[in-house]
Amino acid sequence: AAVVTNLNQRPPGDGDLTQLDRITARMTAKFLRRSYASAESDKRAQANAMAADIEAAPAKLWNVGKNEPKWSTISAEIKKWLVDETPQVSSKVLKVFLQYAVQHKRALVIEWLKGESLDEDDLKQLGLKHEDGEREIEAVESRAADTLLTLGHLLRYDRPLVVCFDQLESLEEHESTEKIRAFAHMVQYLFNTVPSMLLVTSVRGEKWTDLRGRIDAAALQRIESSPFRLRACTKDWALALIRSRLATLPLPADAPPMFPFDTPVIERKLDEALSAGTLSARLVLQKAH
Repeated sequence: AAVVTNLNQRPPGDGDLTQLDRITARMTAKFLRRSYASAESDKRAQANAMAADIEAAPAKLWNVGKNEPKWSTISAEIKKWLVDETPQVSSKVLKVFLQYAVQHKRALVIEWLKGESLDEDDLKQLGLKHEDGEREIEAVESRAADTLLTLGHLLRYDRPLVVCFDQLESLEEHESTEKIRAFAHMVQYLFNTVPSMLLVTSVRGEKWTDLRGRIDAAALQRIESSPFRLRACTKDWALALIRSRLATLPLPADAPPMFPFDTPVIERKLDEALSAGTLSARLVLQKAH
């Protein structure tokens, strides 16, 4: 669900476009070029121009989506091409995903891709129907796996997705062995099966020594394959973090830099934390909030 939610966000600088918009547009553009590669020169030039136009302005695909019968025909051909080219993808997931270009169906597409259960009328809008056993845990997990795998292959038409697992020490402190096992399984599945995804895990160094002994060896090897250490938090960095949080508040224009805090008091507390070896960006952010 989190992967689909993130893909449906509008990154800064992209206007009203989501990553799913860009994927749909670039995938359609490639389909057009491939379909008309052997056509007569004038038709091939027209298709290439249309593909370039869609790539440059993905929102133009929304106009095609307004004509549902036309887009249904086009998307069926795109789905067939994708399945033929990449047999690992799910035809059912593709069928739902391609309806993202139809504006009034977007919310339903996102809910289905997130793994939500839709009622009969909503499923009918997507051209689906209830299946026996679809709410059983095995069926739910299988659908989620198919969705992740298919989206991973579609991401190659845009850019990779970074999947972050933050604060792994919380597993060591609060979660059961079963939760750790589930996390390890997810890491292995994404690493081994889903393309176009970069996995990033984050954990405090002193906690990792204890936690790593409870993680499956195969998952551990993947987590530790490309380690990197973050720079230690400095006093100047900590002050900059606090100022950045204060800058989001509706403070008076003539307010001092650390208002409403007393700068000497803040600096003294940071010096104490630095001397005690407890100063970290996370601590600063928690205190700043």
